Amino acid sequence: MAEYFDICGTHIPMASIKDFRTIKVEFVFRPVFRESKKSMMTALSGKKYEFAYMEPYAAIIGQQGHKSELGEYKAKDFKEALGKDISGAVIYTIADALKLKAFKRQKYQCVNLAGRAFTTYLDDVPAKMMWADGRIAEVYKEDKLYTVLNEITTPGVEYISALIIKANEVFSFYGDGVQIADANGEYERLKQEQAEYALEKSRKKLGAKEKIALPTIPKFHLPGKASVQKSIESNEDEDNT
Repeated sequence: MAEYFDICGTHIPMASIKDFRTIKVEFVFRPVFRESKKSMMTALSGKKYEFAYMEPYAAIIGQQGHKSELGEYKAKDFKEALGKDISGAVIYTIADALKLKAFKRQKYQCVNLAGRAFTTYLDDVPAKMMWADGRIAEVYKEDKLYTVLNEITTPGVEYISALIIKANEVFSFYGDGVQIADANGEYERLKQEQAEYALEKSRKKLGAKEKIALPTIPKFHLPGKASVQKSIESNEDEDNT
């Protein structure tokens, strides 16, 4: 019987799990670029960088006027992290004032894969750049490199499945390859393991109730070789007498 449900390196005590389900989550993906391989085509075009793939960046937990389904589950955690109820108005920061952001622009409340909650405009999500020598950097709109990328740098938003587990705290695991391959598959695995845990637990309780104290049986000792020999010698002495 498994005492813990292991997922993504997290050990959740089975006894603490109160509820679990899968939900749909809006997830922000950002573009990742790399240096173009040297070839005749790149030499002619002068293209130094090329698009590589879209990388998962953060889950959307709310936006102006409403919370997402994920935000509903983890509202307490996000409220403490953001310093304001996520069901309220848009949250503004000092950086917004410095950048003279318009208050009417849509702003999203997000949480990244490390669990850090933050607010951002979608077009403020940085692109990611990878160089051939192993260097990695985030590229913001204010950077000169941003205009040199020659590609669409706007992030995308997609719906993905997530497994939500309510225990002593609320855990969220993102599927579709973000953290786990298949959230629905992990849901079924947890469902099976929890059923086995409950069954084994009930068996132990039933066994404890039906356990009968058996009477103590006295130990039976067979006569040893020495005692048999002694008995024979005693009988011989009586015959001689």
